[in-house]
Amino acid sequence: MVMETTWLKMKDNTNIFIKTWMPKNQSPQAIVQLSHGMVEHISRYNAFAQFLADHGFLVIGNDHRGHGQTGEQNQSLGYFTKSEDIDTLVEDLNEVTTYINRKFPTLPVYLLGHSMGSFLARRYLQKRPAYLDGVILSGSGFQSPYILSSAKKLARFLIRKNDEKQKGEILNRLTFLGYNKKIKNNSTVFDWLTRDPTIIEEYLKDDYCGFTPTNQFFFVLYDGIEKVQQSNTHNEVAQDLPILLISGEEDPVGNYGKGLKKLMEFYVSEGFENLNLHLYPNGRHEILNEINRHEVFQDVLDWLTDKMKNKK
Repeated sequence: MVMETTWLKMKDNTNIFIKTWMPKNQSPQAIVQLSHGMVEHISRYNAFAQFLADHGFLVIGNDHRGHGQTGEQNQSLGYFTKSEDIDTLVEDLNEVTTYINRKFPTLPVYLLGHSMGSFLARRYLQKRPAYLDGVILSGSGFQSPYILSSAKKLARFLIRKNDEKQKGEILNRLTFLGYNKKIKNNSTVFDWLTRDPTIIEEYLKDDYCGFTPTNQFFFVLYDGIEKVQQSNTHNEVAQDLPILLISGEEDPVGNYGKGLKKLMEFYVSEGFENLNLHLYPNGRHEILNEINRHEVFQDVLDWLTDKMKNKK
């Protein structure tokens, strides 16, 4: 496996940090593009990306705006500007897709999004489906429209009342309140992420993880989730496009499996015919960082292999 990093300039001149994992001594058979979650960064996917690269996949991902090295270089960690929204981040993803497509124009592209990154992947599916040969959604869900609308109103109020770069302490508490409620004897506020204490310890020590974003960041998040949950927004997508939903049964973001099942029903109502859902017993939010992650890695690999075989 060969790992490389680079920077890519977006249309608005924002520099985006990119990481690529390449198979060693062989040509890649497909591209897997990663879209990471909220208040984390692409390097947390090293183990998963290395696994796929060792099995012949080219893996590429970027630090989103407001995150990781992208956020640090642009002095915007935890912050989206008022001119940025979910579509800005999706266009960044599309720029990364285009960048790697120029180098490997014949390879199929599978987009994997986790958590917030899954909502970006879902928006990508609405906006630019022609670029994708399949989508994997990890740690996603289907949120209450009423709660989203109320959260947006509160975010607007807090933005007007305070500086737009003020940390969203209230919104952060409201968004994540209760995520640990089903975990007995939890030792940190982030135990809902995974059962693996080593991963939690690394997360707590990582300056690019677990920070409190701004009120403007939360507004963009809520507004984006509203958009991806709108009906009749997939008219240009092939009905047989493969979509895999994966999550832990103990993931609060997916309402402990209920949200994933509702998302599955939503995609069925949108006309999709090639859907798979895999809920892992006892698994928490970061299923790719769970104690049974190698089982999950293998399941994703098997799904990719099957979809590529059927595509030929």
